[in-house]
Amino acid sequence: MIFPPEGIGDTQFGSIIPQRGLRQGDPLSPYLFLLYTEPLSSLFCSANDRGAIPRVTVCREAPKISHMLFANNTMVFCPANPNTVGHVHRSLETYKKALAKEINLTKSVAAFSRNTPVETRIRLAELLGIHLENKHKVYIGFPLVAF
Repeated sequence: MIFPPEGIGDTQFGSIIPQRGLRQGDPLSPYLFLLYTEPLSSLFCSANDRGAIPRVTVCREAPKISHMLFANNTMVFCPANPNTVGHVHRSLETYKKALAKEINLTKSVAAFSRNTPVETRIRLAELLGIHLENKHKVYIGFPLVAF
C-alpha cells in the first residue's frame, strides 16, 4: 500500500505565511520529509512492538519489515487480514489528526500477493478507502506487484 501525503509546505506557521511551496531540489526538502514522516514511522513501529501490525517478509531471505518511506510516499507491508489492516487504518488516522495533514487516497493503492483471495482484496481496500491496483502498475520504474 502506498500513501502519499498531501502537499508539504502548504501550512501556515504562526505569523509566517509561505508564499511558495518547496520545489524539487530545495535544500529544506529532506528535512521536511523527515519531520513529517518520523511520527508516522513511530506509529507503525509502536504498532509492530505491540503486535498489532506484524512485520512481514516480502521475499525469501529478506528481513522482516512493516513499512518503507521513500520520495514522499509510504509503503506499508502487512498480513492481508481485517484486524491488521484496521490497525494500519487507525495509525494513518492518528497521523492525519496529529499533523493536520491529509493522505491523498486517490493516489493510494492496495496491492496483494497472488495468494490473497479477490474477496479479501476488495474488502481490505474498502476498509482503507483506497482502490485496488492492477499488476501492471509501476512505481518509480519498478512493477508494483512482482510476486
